[in-house]
Amino acid sequence: MTVPTQKTARFCAIAAALMTVTLFAASAFAAPWGKLVMPDGKTVHTLDKNVVIVGSSKRATVRINHPTLSPKHIRLTHKKGVVFVEDLGSRLGTLVAGTELKKGKRMQLFQKTLLSLGALNLSFQWGDRGKLIAPLRKSRPDPKAKQKAAKPSKKAAKPNKKAARATKKSAKKR
Repeated sequence: MTVPTQKTARFCAIAAALMTVTLFAASAFAAPWGKLVMPDGKTVHTLDKNVVIVGSSKRATVRINHPTLSPKHIRLTHKKGVVFVEDLGSRLGTLVAGTELKKGKRMQLFQKTLLSLGALNLSFQWGDRGKLIAPLRKSRPDPKAKQKAAKPSKKAAKPNKKAARATKKSAKKR
């Protein structure tokens, strides 16, 4: 068995410290994928988990103490560079870029989308990851919801018989 010298002991200590710092930096300082900015522009809530609950509850991932916010107001879901917002049955409702978001429905978020949670206005912005920046467009509903609602209506295909009769009568009178 060899006795470690001062040089090998110092080398081992430095190597261990570098490994610890590298592992800590990789896990703790991962860049957030988004942020919620308060109206004052100074308060920013970073979003770094794939599922984030915003509300006034202590159990919410992002806790905002505001009288018009429900305990669990909205859920933000991040997957493969796309972010969706879903209302969790809030008391005073949620607006996404001025469009009402109903309970259980999802809507995609884009850069600088305005979220109105009750009387509180927040702005969603992408984080520092350049590859995840979505194009600047208006928010739109979930595409899966459009497919269900796109079924053609039977009433729209039938002609209006009453309007046709009224047109014939007015033509006969002339």
